[in-house]
Amino acid sequence: MVEQIITKSKLRLVYDAGMGELGEMIEKTKTYNNVKAEASAEGLFAVAQALNNLTTYSMIEVGRENDYELVSN
Repeated sequence: MVEQIITKSKLRLVYDAGMGELGEMIEKTKTYNNVKAEASAEGLFAVAQALNNLTTYSMIEVGRENDYELVSN
């Protein structure tokens, strides 16, 4: 049996930064490293909302990126 262990976790926020010269949407991304592997989705979303209050951009996406290590038991 193989077990999956989270080795790194990141919180990724994507913001709407307006429109470009050709009418395309400009997105800005901010990534926060060293997120605890045990952090819940609800907790991360609450942090994302708090961080969103500190910017003038509108948040359009909240994501979590995990790196895993596969270990054989």
